Amino acid sequence: MKKYEGLFILKSNLSDEEYGKLSAAVIEVITKNGGKVDAKEELGTKDLAYPIKKEKKGRYLLVYFTGEPQSITVMERVYKINESILRAVIFIHEAQ
Repeated sequence: MKKYEGLFILKSNLSDEEYGKLSAAVIEVITKNGGKVDAKEELGTKDLAYPIKKEKKGRYLLVYFTGEPQSITVMERVYKINESILRAVIFIHEAQ
């Protein structure tokens, strides 16, 4: 298993309850695909450099997890379907 970082930009107009459910759904996708979440950081709401799906602000969520390389493609496909997720980027975490 490899270590990964997932950066998710979520819609900024979500209520705290909706945000909690969405962040739980993000983690659920990881665990259902054989991954294990190591840590989660909420980075807050920030202005986007350019509009994404007509949104000018986004709520950032950073998730550190371990998983199998072949499951990453499945995860990315699931994240693209969700309209509340503006962007999802998953990359290998380089240990220092």
